[in-house]
Amino acid sequence: MNSFWQPRKKVVSMFRTGIKTRILGDGCIEIVDPDMESLPLLRAINPRFRIKRAVLQNVHKPRLQSTKEQFLPMGIADLINIKTGELWDLHENISLSPQAVSHGKGKASLLDLKIELAARALRRCRLCGRKCGINRIAGNSISNSLMI
Repeated sequence: MNSFWQPRKKVVSMFRTGIKTRILGDGCIEIVDPDMESLPLLRAINPRFRIKRAVLQNVHKPRLQSTKEQFLPMGIADLINIKTGELWDLHENISLSPQAVSHGKGKASLLDLKIELAARALRRCRLCGRKCGINRIAGNSISNSLMI
């Protein structure tokens, strides 16, 4: 037996996966949204470490929030009267050039457009390989439609 051989000790990682860090212009490291379990370790590394609340620069809004704030040149009631293909074309055009979307109250938002498209897809379901056309919004299922 080799006298230099030592059994390996289990190493416990104190870091969570997916921790967000940014290196600032002055060389400091900014830790975005640290969890409370990390505080003792962070203070051991830097006793002056403090948590502060601040708006992050160069960080985009969540996609859901931005879809609520982009408005179409029509009202919500108008979406119902437009053919599905035309709605998909409108969706594609907005996705390719979001600056073309107007901003204003009383109009349908991009989120309203997405909801209408999803509702239409669920009214005549073609999501799985069966392409059965069941109305999922009405609560129908394939098993109910195949009963004799």
